[in-house]
Amino acid sequence: MFLRFYDLPLKPLHHDEGVNTLFLTDLVRPPHTYRYDPGNYHGPTLFYFGWLSAAVFGLTTAAIRLVTAFAGFAAVLLLLLLRRHIGTTGSLAAAALLAVSPGAVYYSRYFIHESLLVCFTVGTVVFAALWWTRPRAVFLYLAAASAGVMFATKETAVISAVVLLAAVTGAEVLADVRAALLDGGRGHLLVRLWSALECRVRVVMAELSKRGGLPVLALAIGVFLAVNLLFYTSLFTHWQGALDAVRAFAIWTKTGTTAHTRPWLTYLRWLSAEELPLLLLGGTGLIAALWRSDSRFGVFAALWTLGVLTAYSAIPYKTPWLTLNVIAPLTISAGYACELVWQRRQRLPTLVLWAAAIAAVGIGTFQAVVLNFLQYDNNRYHYVYAHTSREVLALVREIDRIEEMNPGASIAVTSREHFPLSWYLRAYPAGYYGSPIVTNDPLVVASEEQQAELDVALRGRYERVGTYGLRPGVRLVLYVRRDLRRPAAGAVSSAGSRPVGSP
Repeated sequence: MFLRFYDLPLKPLHHDEGVNTLFLTDLVRPPHTYRYDPGNYHGPTLFYFGWLSAAVFGLTTAAIRLVTAFAGFAAVLLLLLLRRHIGTTGSLAAAALLAVSPGAVYYSRYFIHESLLVCFTVGTVVFAALWWTRPRAVFLYLAAASAGVMFATKETAVISAVVLLAAVTGAEVLADVRAALLDGGRGHLLVRLWSALECRVRVVMAELSKRGGLPVLALAIGVFLAVNLLFYTSLFTHWQGALDAVRAFAIWTKTGTTAHTRPWLTYLRWLSAEELPLLLLGGTGLIAALWRSDSRFGVFAALWTLGVLTAYSAIPYKTPWLTLNVIAPLTISAGYACELVWQRRQRLPTLVLWAAAIAAVGIGTFQAVVLNFLQYDNNRYHYVYAHTSREVLALVREIDRIEEMNPGASIAVTSREHFPLSWYLRAYPAGYYGSPIVTNDPLVVASEEQQAELDVALRGRYERVGTYGLRPGVRLVLYVRRDLRRPAAGAVSSAGSRPVGSP
């Protein structure tokens, strides 16, 4: 909870967070409009959950990031419900490793879709597993609702869904193959395998019948569809959104092959650099589960991990936050490995076990603290992806001080690159022009590339306060009209205060 909730406004909003806040602001403020756009910006759940958070806590940076922080925290708690499937030690280990994962923490403090997607993917798996071990229809309905929110969050949910179905099927097939191989009866191996598969189908049908049969399954499908319609149709007010949700898959298929393209092994390289203890433990559990094939859920988690890693690696489009989709099942495989070791603890010195546990959690915690509270805008870290510089907050503080002395002073933002400034300046009258216009607005925020032109256009009337880094390769310049009242101490900046046009 500390890693996810402490000082949520500390890190400046990323460009993508700034874009997401545009839709959230339109939803929060009258006339409260939101329409799903299949061409951009993913599904609607992030904005509706953000709306609820803003209604309770106000439209603040902390409030909007509480949505993803709670999603990240909920995913940790959900893993504790896997005790029946990977053991007490396994579920505790999986939850602990996800709790301190640098990437899981970093993107839990990001107002983007990925934490919600992963949380509800985990929820779908956990509630479906609970339903299978406990014949209560409510667990199936919870799984269906989680799957519905998962699909309403981001179009890439279809990747997770296909991988999960393949993993379930693969786990059952491997279990039957193992049973057929161990069967000492007569007959050809293929005959014994067919008999095992036939028996498996009968068992599944019997279990489904015991759990309510087709009526329960039909109601679960209805829950899934209703959740999707609720969000995509803007609470049943925009039915075109339901059709747009289907169209989105074709649009995002093109995006996945053209933007942010990287080599096949990119995710493994990022994981080895940022999540090494988790990668080693998860890899060990994955291999052990497939080799032993004595735990269907262990095999399922291994195939889930391999499947989602392969799927996202095969897609040319790669961004660091997509790694979250691999981290979640990897923690389950790691938990499975820890459970196996704990079951054989008599063969190992207790001190060794405790040292390994403290090292795994300690390294993750240390990396999470450094990344999230110290180096959150240092692009040498893989998870810090073209992130907004903390210098932007100095620019915002300077504008706040000037606005406090000159209430209602309008701002002209001429820089084409300006997100997330629109969020931080939302309380002030601001225009976003994207070109170096000649203006009489009291404050002007330009890009460094526009500086030479604006120095000439604004000469004599404005003072250049300073320059501030927005993100790698983009710097902003603040101009203030000379007749404005200024605070005694301005923001510290790389340029300092000087008359426009001076050397």
